[in-house]
Parts: sequence; structure tokens; C-alpha cells
Amino acid sequence: MIDKAINRVLTQPVITWSVANNRYGVYGVRIGTLQTKILILLTPSKEKYGYFDIKVSHTIKTPLQSRPRRPKWRCGRSKVDALRRAIRDIVCQYRKATAKGFKPGEDWLIWQR
Repeated sequence: MIDKAINRVLTQPVITWSVANNRYGVYGVRIGTLQTKILILLTPSKEKYGYFDIKVSHTIKTPLQSRPRRPKWRCGRSKVDALRRAIRDIVCQYRKATAKGFKPGEDWLIWQR
């Protein structure tokens, strides 16, 4: 079962979620018209008690960016906060590029190892 606050994060207009396992902190989302699934893993932080570390499978590089956008945040104060932070940067860059008239392409998403 998905927490209501997590559900609000996952139901933003440009997000389609396909996998959500709140118990294990695994989420799969698609951004806008892109078909590539971005996997997000949230795990309890070993360094900050009560926080959740964030791992994201992809970064984004739109035509407006000189290099891929790395996530600004490494952890969140709660699962909801961590999930919101994991999605925020990618969605923001996607919206900026599409607002300028660029057509989204699968090559915008770059796999992180």
C-alpha cells in the first residue's frame, strides 16, 4: 500500500509511476513523454539517523544543459522528502526544456552506474 504523501509526489502532472514498493523504498517513474523508466531507491541513511539516502538510476541532460544534471540532494529527512528531492531536479530540467520548445528525447536520460 502506498502512503498518501508518497502518492501525492508520484501523481504530479509530468510523472507516470509504474513501480512503487513503499516497504523497500523502490520507485519507478517515467517523466513526461519519455518511455525510459527511472528507478529510485531510498534506503535508511547510515550517516544521518532518521534520514533516507537517495539513489537514482538516471540523470538528465536536455539541450539547454552543458552537462548532465547530477542530483543535488544525497538524502532526505523522510521517505517523502527523499522521493520529492529525487524527482525534483529531473522534472525541473525536463519542464524548462519543453517550455522552450524542445521535443523530449530518450537520449535526455543518461544511465548512472
